[in-house]
Amino acid sequence: MSAPTPPRSIPLRYILIPLFLAMVVGLLALLFYVLSQSGQLAGFEPGINLEPTLIRQENRPAPDFTLVLSDGRAVKLSDYRGKAVVINFWASWCAPCRAEAPTLEETHKRYADRGVVILGISLWDTEEAAAEFRKVYGQTYPSGVDPNGKIAIEYGVSGIPETYFITPDGMIAAKFVGPLPLETMEILLGEMLSDE
Repeated sequence: MSAPTPPRSIPLRYILIPLFLAMVVGLLALLFYVLSQSGQLAGFEPGINLEPTLIRQENRPAPDFTLVLSDGRAVKLSDYRGKAVVINFWASWCAPCRAEAPTLEETHKRYADRGVVILGISLWDTEEAAAEFRKVYGQTYPSGVDPNGKIAIEYGVSGIPETYFITPDGMIAAKFVGPLPLETMEILLGEMLSDE
């Protein structure tokens, strides 16, 4: 009587190759998703409303936060209590953000001596990319990077650019979704400053 034949072992390559292919397909699917969400595939930024929208939000307290500015200083929103604050969420790769950059800088120059603070918060960006954006568009108002999106989550940001108007007593008066026209900026600031 012959001895039973031991079961044949499966060559390691028959296990590793399908596993490797599954990982590659998974990574490609993840890359496709990330690129589609960041606007790199279709030439648009996700979550950016094509139609600019003004949303008034009376009597909602603005969440306080700490932001490290491009010069290394850490500031809190509460540091600006008593001033009207315009918080602009943006990113260096966002085309509408580039379009509205002159409006924000012009507003900073016109209203800084009237107690208005423009505060830029860059999302889904590196400090290097944000710094290049600030240089190209001559951004002189305070700005920093929100690397993990914590501030954006607290504010409920759904796309960029989004701009929040904070009254001197720390309440959100309005938010504007999409690239902000200078005329709308001036109307909203005029309303906040007239309430003082």
